[in-house]
Amino acid sequence: MSAIALHLPDALIEESMLLAKKLKISRSEFIRLALKDEIDKVKRQFAEAEMLKAFQAMAKSSEYLTQTKALDSLDSSLPVEIAGEGIWWKKP
Repeated sequence: MSAIALHLPDALIEESMLLAKKLKISRSEFIRLALKDEIDKVKRQFAEAEMLKAFQAMAKSSEYLTQTKALDSLDSSLPVEIAGEGIWWKKP
């Protein structure tokens, strides 16, 4: 693990100390967790933006639209389960 020096506004330091104390963790651990959470959030936003681009490209693709119409024409009705039999997510 590497150490870094941060210059933060006093109010942010104060708030991080108070929240860390409430969570019963060190301020350093609180900052590590907050930074990790923010990194994960930004990664998700980038991934969502990439998915949106892909969906937009698919919507413009005549090949995709043709394939979608072919799949839509198939009988996609699901079998009805009888009295809870065969529900895979429930334990017997």
